[in-house]
Amino acid sequence: ASSEPDLMTLGGGVTTLYYTGTGIALNLRTTSLNIGKFLLQGTTSATGGVKMGDKSGGGATSAQDYHFYDMAITGFRKTGGYGLIYDPQSNNSFSVFDRVSFNWNYDNVVATFTTGFSTVQRYNNCKFQFATRYGFWSDGGTVHTFEFFSPLFQHNGADAIKFKEGSGAYTMYTPYFETNNTTTAGRTVGFSVGGPQYTPQRSSCMYNPTFISNAGQTVSELFMDNVAGFHMFGGLIQNDSSVARYMLELGDSQSNGVSRNVTLDGFELVRNAGIAST
Repeated sequence: ASSEPDLMTLGGGVTTLYYTGTGIALNLRTTSLNIGKFLLQGTTSATGGVKMGDKSGGGATSAQDYHFYDMAITGFRKTGGYGLIYDPQSNNSFSVFDRVSFNWNYDNVVATFTTGFSTVQRYNNCKFQFATRYGFWSDGGTVHTFEFFSPLFQHNGADAIKFKEGSGAYTMYTPYFETNNTTTAGRTVGFSVGGPQYTPQRSSCMYNPTFISNAGQTVSELFMDNVAGFHMFGGLIQNDSSVARYMLELGDSQSNGVSRNVTLDGFELVRNAGIAST
């Protein structure tokens, strides 16, 4: 995997949008949107790149049937900022991202819901890399079926993916993780990490993932706490750290529930790799 941001590989007709304001570059308050073939460039002063739905701003209560394709969102590095965020009060449904790169943002994608929810979000061949903090961040709410097909997560400052709490179903096919947690110690992927976790993560799957750890990594690559249904089939988990450590970890920090119905089958552990239940 490259150490430099390969934003996208496109033909002609690509538009570059430079946002120099301090708010949100694209605030989408409609349904049935087809948008692509552009580079959205932000700054350290901007709150975010794209917001899907905006119920609080008087827009549609449903943000659905969006199709993003052949585009990149980069440079929104203000603390607490993001490349793309789902409006926490809107119902986000049936959106597809084809070959979209999220690079060099504070958080690349944020999916946290309060009164809203998400149904069927599909990411095809997308990149989540070089974030100051998280490649993908979710902190509560109801999420139904986030699907990732051949995603790349690399060189994010903290976790590549962090699902803090809330119910949800996440499915990943052949995801590739390399050299995350470059500035902040943590796990490459964490399910229900921190927070009360009153509602467990449910029915999440990984098929043939590849984990190549950061050389300075000291904790597990994949962590699950209060998960009701997680399944991983095939794949490779490789420890490039000099520290002998557990690569998969099942936590039980909450009195309200334990991790259960977990299936791990047919994967390969390389170099000081093991499994722990804590």
